[in-house]
Amino acid sequence: MSARRLNIGIRSGDERSKALREAMRRAARGDGTPQEPELYFENVEELRQILTEKRLELLLALTRPLAGAHPATCWRSPGHRPASVRELAGLLERDYKNVSTDITRGRHETEFKAR
Repeated sequence: MSARRLNIGIRSGDERSKALREAMRRAARGDGTPQEPELYFENVEELRQILTEKRLELLLALTRPLAGAHPATCWRSPGHRPASVRELAGLLERDYKNVSTDITRGRHETEFKAR
């Protein structure tokens, strides 16, 4: 299983525009080389507004192995991901509705900010 990576950081509007223009140039040239996914914000306040402590916990739960867990019994063993939001909520010992809301709200806020 290959490692999955998401770059998260702070960039000015000008830097984000420059990166977008470069991506459009690559696409126009027919360059389909996969790029690492990126999520950049204009400032720390904006980042913290969308990437709350609980949402960060969700991301980390999906990407980091359980401390001391044996790969054969760990749901994060190679090739396995939670089958549902309910399973993820149970693993995080959080309420299903709150986890579902965090996933949905985080996705919509990120899409909105990217426009």
